[in-house]
Amino acid sequence: MDMQREMADQARTAVDMVAAEFARVLDYSEESVAVIEAVLGGLAEDADTALFAEVALLFGAYIGEMIRRHDPRARWSAGSPGPSAPPPTLVVEGVEASPVAWCFKRLHYGQTANLVDAFDAHRERVSSASLRHPA
Repeated sequence: MDMQREMADQARTAVDMVAAEFARVLDYSEESVAVIEAVLGGLAEDADTALFAEVALLFGAYIGEMIRRHDPRARWSAGSPGPSAPPPTLVVEGVEASPVAWCFKRLHYGQTANLVDAFDAHRERVSSASLRHPA
């Protein structure tokens, strides 16, 4: 299975899990990053730290797939689609990001590693890269 499909499958698993466990809807909108932020905030308090890598993969895949749906230039790049490091990265306009790492940091470091802030910073980097290298 290719990386694009594997990460899309992981994202669908995250959508299903959030619907079943938290009665929340993940609709692949940019606003849904705040839903993931809230879910991970709750999980960080209750989850076994041994599960952080697996949870980060699911929700990082969702955030990456949300980015891909809004920007067709985005592609997953080499990494491990499993819970081992290094995680897959997302590449847009030569800008690499790891939503999986963002989610792991959110679980591990708490609110100081806010996902909305990480996503906003990523958008700024991509926007700056697009201005430097117009199509």
